[in-house]
Amino acid sequence: MNELEKIIAERREQLAGLLALTSQQEAAVAHAHMNELMRVLEEKQKLTAPLVALSQKLKRTFDSLAFPPEVSAPYRLQHEECNAMHRELIARENACEKSLAAVRGEISERAVHGDEARRAATGYSRSRTELPRGNQLDLSSDE
Repeated sequence: MNELEKIIAERREQLAGLLALTSQQEAAVAHAHMNELMRVLEEKQKLTAPLVALSQKLKRTFDSLAFPPEVSAPYRLQHEECNAMHRELIARENACEKSLAAVRGEISERAVHGDEARRAATGYSRSRTELPRGNQLDLSSDE
């Protein structure tokens, strides 16, 4: 296998890994599991840097050749598949970003409403425990 075919195969593996992590990312965003989202994004970052380096290596290797390289048909198909996977990855990332913005808004709104309810409950419990003593009307007497 020549150098370009090795790079193409490795690039395909990395893109497949990123797409699998993107599925986990989508689930974390959909369920507003922010801790899980942060874990997945960290894992994706570990794969993204090597993918970028590999893509740059592929371009440098291709550009350094004086004539079109000999790449077997299966690897040409894999290269086309890699390009399609890359486009899918970008589209799904954009969709995740939009979904995350919506989820953040919902979480923020719930936090505001929850804070208002806590303040109301605190105020209510204080007013019940802080009733004035001595000047109360006693309705229990007969006279």
